[in-house]
Amino acid sequence: MHETSQAPVSATARPFEVRRGGDLPAGAAWTFKRLLGPVFFDTFRESYWAKHPLLVRGSPDRAFRSLIEPRDIEAMLAIPGILGEQMVSMRGKDDKMSLAPANMGELYRLFRQGSWLQFRKMERFLPPDSPLTHLYRDLQLSLGHPGVSISCFFSPPGSEQIGPHYDAVEIFTLQVAGRKRWRFFHRVDAEDRAACDPATLGAPTREFELGPGDFLYQPRGLVHEVICADA
Repeated sequence: MHETSQAPVSATARPFEVRRGGDLPAGAAWTFKRLLGPVFFDTFRESYWAKHPLLVRGSPDRAFRSLIEPRDIEAMLAIPGILGEQMVSMRGKDDKMSLAPANMGELYRLFRQGSWLQFRKMERFLPPDSPLTHLYRDLQLSLGHPGVSISCFFSPPGSEQIGPHYDAVEIFTLQVAGRKRWRFFHRVDAEDRAACDPATLGAPTREFELGPGDFLYQPRGLVHEVICADA
């Protein structure tokens, strides 16, 4: 299903899946260049950016834990009044829309019942010297493009996130822990919600699983769906 590469990827090649080679230096800061692994930045900008998806595998299982840990999220959720900022939303499998939990008790109750959690605009609450803040700034400076938001998703085993949909922005996904199954479909160039109708969607063009340490880039308009694996 996937092409893989361990050598540096030149501008003449455009594989979907590549693999890092060698060990990553312990304690090294995450930068956009490091995220891209064997793909040269110029290659990404010319052959992938706003055009084609890219999956980079091969990081150690805990590679992204230096960026964010569950305890960091819990600490931010404990900030007084943060739930009132409407930055945190929950959604169950049969819910037609996401809901903002009224308090932490409701948040944990919904999570135990299988709802997934999205924490949006985390850059507003991250310390300015945090590793994730550094990576976010480096990504913007490297691409010369403003960042829209940092979001974190917590998904119970077996939960489904939203169903088939597409985003109007470029998306960079870092799988910190656990595993999620992804399906890619066609790409749309203009707003077309009918393009996500399961009745007419057809078979996916790609199916794959993200595991800890995997990095995925997807251009705007790519119809996709995500399901949390059973473990």
